[in-house]
Amino acid sequence: MAVDISSTIGGVKLRSPLILGSFDSIISADVLIRCFDICGDSLGAVVTKSTTINPRQGYPDPKVSRFGDGLLVASGNCNPGIDVMASEVRQFKAQFSDPVVFGSIVSDPDHPQRDLAEEYCFLALEYATAGVDGLELNLSCPHLDPREKEQTIVPAQDKTLVGQLISEVKSSLSRAGYDSCLVIPKLTGWNCNPTEVALSAGQAGADAVTLSNLFPGTGYHTRTGVDHEIGDYLVAHGKGGYSGKAMHSAVLMMIETLRKHFEIPVIGTGGCSSDLDSLVQTFMAGAVAVESVTPFYFRALNEMETLLGINELMEQLKGFLEHHGLENLDSLYQIRKNRGFS
Repeated sequence: MAVDISSTIGGVKLRSPLILGSFDSIISADVLIRCFDICGDSLGAVVTKSTTINPRQGYPDPKVSRFGDGLLVASGNCNPGIDVMASEVRQFKAQFSDPVVFGSIVSDPDHPQRDLAEEYCFLALEYATAGVDGLELNLSCPHLDPREKEQTIVPAQDKTLVGQLISEVKSSLSRAGYDSCLVIPKLTGWNCNPTEVALSAGQAGADAVTLSNLFPGTGYHTRTGVDHEIGDYLVAHGKGGYSGKAMHSAVLMMIETLRKHFEIPVIGTGGCSSDLDSLVQTFMAGAVAVESVTPFYFRALNEMETLLGINELMEQLKGFLEHHGLENLDSLYQIRKNRGFS
């Protein structure tokens, strides 16, 4: 029996449900080309590095450290700025129109006279003009607010603000003739009710939601090393965002709870593609796609062949569906739905 692992979000078809999420290396047309060349039909989409209006150097090294089975990350949203990123996407789309590319946009805490709605609308239009298929609004990075050293404050914790931002971005895109460009907020499960926030996003016109972004965290060295002492922070910034398989159970619960309330497509992230078992469970919870970052964060550009692991994972997914006589990814959700939710 032929199985179908494609996914559709707001009219945009992904050849596979696996989306390579935003991380520091995805900053050029050459990288986008290599990602799709290596993965072929096994890769549904690629999300660019979260982009601000102006270039950001980010935080000092080390920006990333292993923490248990996951990663502690504090990059400070380093990126070359929207002018460079839009140019790279435009270059890629001029050569390859079919592969799906989402532009990740994020506000800059150092931007003068900061107005979130103006920032996101400006960034959205720049990326839409460059030809992205959709926009991921990074509303949940633990480093969006100047006060984040003392407390974690992100737009995704405020359902009213999330609804306002999405409504204004959608209106801005529509006025410019980019109605088909998807708008997908990246939300958090940290210190908020993600279902209420997602509902507000859906009511404002979001085409899907990504859940859940990194949880804020920290960690310390317990052994002296070449460049650190016992008690030093694992990442130079001190505080970072944690992601990995340890988050997966919580992410499953968030996705399932959200799907009980309304039908907006959910992209799962946070340990969701650690292995076949986590992938299958994510679709059982109700996700339509998964966004994967952690397995690739340590890889240098000249080691991107490690993305071949995506091909293997998608073949395993097809094999699982075939073995159980299932035709598509939604069949996994229906198995759980038919058994009822607690």
